[in-house]
Order: sequence, then C-alpha cells, then structure tokens
Amino acid sequence: AAAPPAAAPPADMNGGIMDLLGFDSPAPAPTPAPAPVANPSPSLSLNSSATMSGEEYQTKWAAIPDAEATVSAVPVNILPTSTDQVEQALQVNCIMTMASGELPGEFKFFLYAYDESGQAFLIQSNIQKSGEPLLILTIKSDGNNPVLIEQLVEMVRVSLN
Repeated sequence: AAAPPAAAPPADMNGGIMDLLGFDSPAPAPTPAPAPVANPSPSLSLNSSATMSGEEYQTKWAAIPDAEATVSAVPVNILPTSTDQVEQALQVNCIMTMASGELPGEFKFFLYAYDESGQAFLIQSNIQKSGEPLLILTIKSDGNNPVLIEQLVEMVRVSLN
C-alpha cells in the first residue's frame, strides 16, 4: 500500500513560498503609540486634627525598617533658642510634636503627621544649639512614598525659614 500523498503547503502571495518569519511580507502599518496617561504627582495634604499616642508612635516606628527611612538635612535661617520655636512653626503646617527635649548641645524632636488618606509620617529630628543651623530629619512612613516624603521635607523647610 502506498503512503498517502503529503499535504500541499498553503498558498501565499509570494509565488508559492511561505515566509514564516515575515521577512518578505510588506511592512505592517505603524500602530499609533497610545497617548500618555497623565499621572500627576501626588500632593501632600496633612490632617490638621491628627493625633497619635506615644505607644502608637513607638510601635509604628519599630515596624518600619531603618533601611526604609529617609534622612534629610534642612537648613534653617537661625538656630532656635527653645524647642517651642520649632514646634510652633511646624504645628502651623500640621506637623505635630510627640515629644521634644533639650540636651546640652542640641534640641531633639519626635514629630508626626498624617496625610488626608491616613498615611503616617514619623520624624525623629535634632538640631545643634551652636554651629551650622541645620535640622537633621529621619523620616519613616507607612506608605514609603518618596514624592510625599520630599514634599514633607519641603514643608518643614518652609515652616522654619
């Protein structure tokens, strides 16, 4: 018995030779690129009635790895003479004080803020009493959004200058 004849290759427009890789086929019409979607940067809006207990602050701070903290140095126009000067200036912009204190060579601050979506920002900060007027901020956030953290740093800068 003879083997059945092999199936004929499918016909195409290139004289019977099929180009499986598409090298000889006409170039496809260009597909227009999709229009870019406007993705505006988030804007930080802090909650003016935010509160946090000391226990909640410590729990949140410990839960966020130190590797996720952002450290910034904020120049200030003049060195403060008390913690109240810094606290009052920041509270105007809804950055609240958990605790603060005066050590022999520096002022220390434990600050927090919540944005309107409920994201917490925790700040541990210090400024030397003499020398360069520079407030050092260590910021942790449960949302860890670098854009919002940068906006928070800018708020601190504007508040203190």
